[in-house]
Amino acid sequence: MLYRVGASLGESGQVSAACDYHQRLAGTARRHLGPDHPDSLTARHAFALWRGRAGDALGAWEASAELLADRVRVLGEDHPDTLTTRNNLASWRGEAGDVAGAVEAYVDLLEHMVRVLGEDHPDTLTTRSNLARWRAGAGDAAGAVEAYVDLLEHMVRVLGEDHPHTLTTRSNLARWRGDTGDVAGAVETYAELLADRVRVLGEDHPDTLATRSNLAYWRGEAGDVAGAVEASAELLAHKVRVLGEEHPYTFATRSSLADLRGRAGDVAGAVEASAELLADRVRVLGEDHLDTLATRSDLADLRGRAGDVAGAVEASAELLADRVRVLGEDHLDTLATRSDLAYWRGRAGDVAGAVEAFTDLLEHMVRVLGEDHPHTLTTRSRLADLRAGAGDAAGAVEAYVHLLEHMVRVLGEDHPHTLTTRSNLASCLGWTGRAAAAAEACAEVLEHMVRVLGEDHPHTLTTRSNLAYWRGETGDAAGAAEVYEQLLAARRRLVGEHHPDAIVAWGSLAHWRGQAGDAAGAATLNEQLLEHMVRLLGEDHPHVEVIRRNLAHWRNQAT
Repeated sequence: MLYRVGASLGESGQVSAACDYHQRLAGTARRHLGPDHPDSLTARHAFALWRGRAGDALGAWEASAELLADRVRVLGEDHPDTLTTRNNLASWRGEAGDVAGAVEAYVDLLEHMVRVLGEDHPDTLTTRSNLARWRAGAGDAAGAVEAYVDLLEHMVRVLGEDHPHTLTTRSNLARWRGDTGDVAGAVETYAELLADRVRVLGEDHPDTLATRSNLAYWRGEAGDVAGAVEASAELLAHKVRVLGEEHPYTFATRSSLADLRGRAGDVAGAVEASAELLADRVRVLGEDHLDTLATRSDLADLRGRAGDVAGAVEASAELLADRVRVLGEDHLDTLATRSDLAYWRGRAGDVAGAVEAFTDLLEHMVRVLGEDHPHTLTTRSRLADLRAGAGDAAGAVEAYVHLLEHMVRVLGEDHPHTLTTRSNLASCLGWTGRAAAAAEACAEVLEHMVRVLGEDHPHTLTTRSNLAYWRGETGDAAGAAEVYEQLLAARRRLVGEHHPDAIVAWGSLAHWRGQAGDAAGAATLNEQLLEHMVRLLGEDHPHVEVIRRNLAHWRNQAT
């Protein structure tokens, strides 16, 4: 019962309170039962767990190391509780930033589990799964996928194709394929898994619904944002019917749907949906629940993307104060909010303050998480982005080169974050006056992205846009027009003609057609675009007036 009370605190979102509770419980058990009593060791186990979930991964790692030494001494190396502690120690080692150390620890643990429990024991299979996960986190994409494929073969042989653990392993394999860049493979695997989960578990089972959610997400990541919105909307209606309007899974789908709507171009609708979700989560879960705080973060981001940058700054500052109070200064969510606040301050015009904030945050993250933690790398990336946006192209190039070295070593050459960093570096080369080098680098990255992510991935499309821009800046107007034509066709097919990205590509194609000497073609494109924009925005919108001027210019050039 005492452990259940502490767990309830954490599961209700009060992770810091759960950590404090279990720390007191461990002290009480030690005083009354002695340090080696099973309940004392169990209380220390729970304290380490909630310490990590409260954001202190390094503290959880240290506490687990101390607990492991005592459990080995009291229970022996082969006791199930000792093996569990070794598993947790490896996990917190990775969460604390030592990903390579986590992989090494899981390799040793797996060897021990095979010797003690055998190849086919459920705990051995779980350890294989954890090892595969941390291999992916260490950047060994091929090794991680290979490990999951090997694990799946074990699961099928031992448990059968339709066992829940086997299906879960297929889900993990699909996820890591996507996370390591094989987005098309993730979509295909989730689609196949969904068919099997419907057959085995039925349409209304939580795992089936989770698979539908994952499939929608990866469809969006593959570039089919409109299809992902439609799938998520259908899933939401299904969850409301099966689980009810206030179920956590229903709330999660509402959150995903709001995000997808924003990515599809309906940012105002996404803001409205996120605000409604926040009100419901406050009412059902309370103001300090982790999910409520996460929704506040999403809403702040959407407000900024909708143009209310001052509102994003204010909302992020208020959220930061609450996350420090609820989670502590070192929790990942608190650090993420500090990053968001610095970002929006920069967008609001306080570039110097944002650079200072990111520099302080980076120092904090290196201390708490380590140099190679994904959040540390993200902060380095945002700081480089900010320098580039502030006009410090040379400083941004230097920052991106340093970041790229880290990402290649930690994540691997083919990871989406590595490829995005290469794309950003390429553009920064252009901003230092080296347009030809930027165009060449963009072409190389684009070829890499097409191979790894596919033609329709959002990152691929962004890099294609960058390539077109830098070709134009080198004076290769025909080459720029050619790439913009490809980009416009992809944008229309994936997000439709009304999406802002499609409209930008349309206008850019018209411009570079004209620059390449085809004034009549430029006039025709602008005429078509003008008709389209009048229908969307009305006769008097400023954007419509710009297109009118462009049309008049190219008509004049064509005569």
